[in-house]
Amino acid sequence: MTINKMTIYSYFVNRVRSCLHLVLCFSPVGEAFRQRLRMFPSLVNCTTIDWFSEWPVEALTSVARSFCADLELDSSGANGGAGGRSRDDLLNGVLAACVHIHQSVEAKSKQYYAELRRYNYVTPTSYLELLNTFLRLLAEKRSEVSAAKKRLEGGLDKLTSTAAQVEVMQHELQELQPVLAATAKEVEDMMHVITHDKEEAAETKKIVEQQEREANEQAAAAKAIADDAQKDLDAALPALDAAVASLKNLSRNDVVEVRSLQNPPGGVKVVMEATCIMFDEKPKMKDDPNNMGKKVPDYWEASKKLLNDATKFLESLLSYDKDNIPEATIKKIEPYINREDFTPEAVSKVSKACTSICMWVRAMYLYHTVALGVAPKRAALAAAQESLNKTLAELASAQARLAAVQEKIATLEAQFEEAPAKKASLAAQVNDCQVKLQRADKLIGGLGGERTRWSATVEQLQADLDNLVGDVVLAAGAIAYSGPFVPGYRIVLLADWTAKLVEVGLPHTPHTTLT
Repeated sequence: MTINKMTIYSYFVNRVRSCLHLVLCFSPVGEAFRQRLRMFPSLVNCTTIDWFSEWPVEALTSVARSFCADLELDSSGANGGAGGRSRDDLLNGVLAACVHIHQSVEAKSKQYYAELRRYNYVTPTSYLELLNTFLRLLAEKRSEVSAAKKRLEGGLDKLTSTAAQVEVMQHELQELQPVLAATAKEVEDMMHVITHDKEEAAETKKIVEQQEREANEQAAAAKAIADDAQKDLDAALPALDAAVASLKNLSRNDVVEVRSLQNPPGGVKVVMEATCIMFDEKPKMKDDPNNMGKKVPDYWEASKKLLNDATKFLESLLSYDKDNIPEATIKKIEPYINREDFTPEAVSKVSKACTSICMWVRAMYLYHTVALGVAPKRAALAAAQESLNKTLAELASAQARLAAVQEKIATLEAQFEEAPAKKASLAAQVNDCQVKLQRADKLIGGLGGERTRWSATVEQLQADLDNLVGDVVLAAGAIAYSGPFVPGYRIVLLADWTAKLVEVGLPHTPHTTLT
């Protein structure tokens, strides 16, 4: 077989003819179907006509169950379901009733045609309309009846709560009367206490003010003494600071260099003699070469011993107790201070390290001299500070007493300010209770007769909720199917449907009519 465009197209046409199927659906109702057949005869000549049979019970039940899958049937009854039945029982009853309604209409339509020669076409669309109408009406009526029932129950609850509130308010009114009288008495007593405490606070305040003046005077005197002493100390501190700074600039090698001198210059000897005296190092007595038979002190051996550990020596200079130099040491040092060769300028010509040490010795001497003059001032300052501390302690105690009294007065005044408000609030509560009692009496008196009628209506609405499922099934059937029938047929159908509800046990309102 030759493969070309024609053979391929022929093959395609044959495959379409054998495999392509078109389904056309038409409703036989009305003139439209007849008109289409006359205009397109091929619809009869070139098609295979198939008539759909009536849906069986299983199909009707399956469709209804699918529609009602999410339907809530267990909330309409007062005890968990319509008439106390379970959801499955109610659902099965609804399905059976819907199937029976559809089938009964099919049978009644045949009788209708036989007796009156009138057509009534019952199609699956009619059944779907029945189910949709049932679901819609059930939701609407359940909401409507529940809202009416809730509204009346709210009114009954309000009447009941009002009666209970009346009893409570009467009890409160009886309790508020003595409280109001007691509050008035408390206000009067509180005023007396506040007046007495204010007088006590005024006396305490005078004492505190006097002690504050004394404390301020003593503080000013102590500050003047301290400033005077500090002024004297400030004269010696620059020299001391300069000496300390110079010592910090010394290195261990500078000290070792001084110790290594075998024949030290005179300036070095003088500085080290003064240093040995400051540290109370004893000299070695040697023969005086200028005066036979006499001994002179030689401090160089003691100096070398002092300089043996350079680091320790520098630390001892920096940590020297300058506030407790013995008076005997000062007397020994005083001749050196007055010597012309014992000055930083003179010593700097022979040794850098000894220059710093010379500055340190002179600073210690100057500091001690100033400290002697400052000592009486320090003693006076200590006495003044002790007196000031005592006065401040007494002042603090008096201030604490004053603060306690003032706090008490503030608390009482706050309570006093709150008391009239409390009294007014109690009076307002009494008046409010009386007004509410009057209004409640009017409400209960005016609506007392309505309670019985509202209670009966609530019971009837609850019964309607219990029977709502069955009633809506009947209403949906009437809306979906009863239109084409004459009144006599409608009555017969309604009676048949009602009997089916009784048979399946579906709650409904007895003796239901379509009027």
